[in-house]
Amino acid sequence: MRNLLRGFASGFILSLAAVLVLSSCGGNNYGLNSSAAGVVSTLVQRSENAYFYGVVTDSHGNVYTSGSSTYCIRKYDTVTSVWSVFAGKCLDYGYNNGTGTDARFAGIYQMAIDSSDNLYVVDSYRIRKVSTAGVVTTLAGGYTQGSADGTGADASFSQPIGIAWDPDNDVLYIGDSNNHAIRKVTMAGVVTTVSDSAGNPYYLAYHAADHTLYISDGGSGHITQTDVTDSFPSAVTDYWNPGGVATQGIALDSGGYLYVNDTTGNKIWKVAPGGGSEVVWVGSGVAGETDANGTSASFNNLKGLAVDSSGNLYVGESSYIRKVTAAKDVTHLYYSLGAPKGIARDSSGNIFYTDNSQHTVMKVTASGEVSLVAGDTGTSGSSLGTGAAANFNSPSGLAIDSSGNLFVADMGNNQIRKVTPAGVVTIAAGTTGGYLDGVVASAKLNQPSDLVFDASGNMYVSDQGNSLIRKITPGGVVSTFVGSFGAQGWIDGTGTDAVINAPQAMAMDSSGDFMLCDYSNYLMRKITAAGVVTTVAGLGGLSGGMDGTGPNARLYSSSGIASDGGSGFYMVDNQLNTIRKVTSDGTVTTVAGPWDIFNSAHGYVDGVGSAARFYGLYRIVGDGSGNYYVTDSGNHAIRKVSGL
Repeated sequence: MRNLLRGFASGFILSLAAVLVLSSCGGNNYGLNSSAAGVVSTLVQRSENAYFYGVVTDSHGNVYTSGSSTYCIRKYDTVTSVWSVFAGKCLDYGYNNGTGTDARFAGIYQMAIDSSDNLYVVDSYRIRKVSTAGVVTTLAGGYTQGSADGTGADASFSQPIGIAWDPDNDVLYIGDSNNHAIRKVTMAGVVTTVSDSAGNPYYLAYHAADHTLYISDGGSGHITQTDVTDSFPSAVTDYWNPGGVATQGIALDSGGYLYVNDTTGNKIWKVAPGGGSEVVWVGSGVAGETDANGTSASFNNLKGLAVDSSGNLYVGESSYIRKVTAAKDVTHLYYSLGAPKGIARDSSGNIFYTDNSQHTVMKVTASGEVSLVAGDTGTSGSSLGTGAAANFNSPSGLAIDSSGNLFVADMGNNQIRKVTPAGVVTIAAGTTGGYLDGVVASAKLNQPSDLVFDASGNMYVSDQGNSLIRKITPGGVVSTFVGSFGAQGWIDGTGTDAVINAPQAMAMDSSGDFMLCDYSNYLMRKITAAGVVTTVAGLGGLSGGMDGTGPNARLYSSSGIASDGGSGFYMVDNQLNTIRKVTSDGTVTTVAGPWDIFNSAHGYVDGVGSAARFYGLYRIVGDGSGNYYVTDSGNHAIRKVSGL
């Protein structure tokens, strides 16, 4: 204990002196080794609870989607099956015209598309046009809301949501919800009011055959219609009144059938021309994300809706896009990222991650296509099963064995779960929370955070709640490898003589030794194959962001670590939002993201070294070629760091 106190006191003096020196320096790139700076780019990014209000298809069958809080438009190429950002910068709010990601949006709702495949977007108080080349311009509306007719910025809207294209007259119709009006916008930006008694117009669909505009009334749940050839203001009449249905997205097929999203009932209705013979076309009525046929499928918070020339529906929900074929088969087309946490990479280059807030295990291909491996999106639980029939509870770390099986540290269930390549989920270790060594069927873990395999197939688990490292043999025997049950602190030693505190991520170097993120001690600890624990970097109990060697370095919240292929490692700091290199002698340097003494330099910026920004880094994995992938939880993204 005296040695610990002596170390604490000397460390405090070192830390205080460092703070005094740093506080006299300008800038915020403290300790950055620019010669080893990494290039940060985004592999895939989605916004949690994106609410996909806008969904349209073009003449080639490509799908465009928008979410009100994502501030960008994404395109799905049906030939290559690749998603890309078409216009706007995701999660970057603003307003300016430009091309592709140089443009900014302030809140996109429904979209429409013309016969030349130009997009039209309801964006806050404005109507924007996006050309096939991704060039964004403003057609009508300005910075303030109102109800004025006029041209361009002289016109005003108040919470416009719906938009529909009239191919015969080359005009747009806008559902101006707070003004309870339908507005018409010409291609010259001239805005007139078609009807000022339209209830609460949310979504619009236009049927060119009879010049009829269909309106989803967000206040009453009715579907109404108006003949746009009438003199203005045009009368709005009831078309379909189901009673108790909260209608959102609507779409018409080539035969004049109307499809209606029932957002509270989690169903899609099909209504025959004339408003009769309505049926529940797909959806069980129970909230969920089950892919199946017809009423065996389930949906959750339906929003946008589009139908293509082949009769396929594309449905926007709170967190994903679904495709419904003309035969009523429902599949996922697009997933959102909630809070990505654990990450692993297979030999084919696929990335797997745990979504801590959505309670799922997901897969990302090299092209950025996201798919579900296992877990019922948004629902925590402990059920076993296949794919979405299984449940996780705040899953964290991931590891892959030589057979391609995933192993998941399921923190909330106090278990290690096994997920086969077919998505079958079983329990690999752990029962109820607690501490008990023995066979896997009866052993107990307490909030396992991460896991790693050695060359012999032994699994090592960061048992965070017990402040231990546990070992699980291929034969299914669980033992305590490092740490003393009931003790928390920073004592070096062998096996149970060593003491650690809330361990997080682990990684193995080329010699078979481990590096451990000893999270609550602010230390990097080395663990040999024989269980010998030594402190490599940091000073126990003292946090910070200084680069340096051994006890002169400061760590804050090291939450993830990956081997550089030799004896060194790259680690991520969850609070300081930096990526740092740790050599075998304990030298720590910052390679991406700026360390800020005030802990304020977080954000979302791709760039080189200190110019990059992260927000809530958790885990990191390498590909063996100098590229690393990190889960950037606060930005709902998987980021790539190259050039290290």
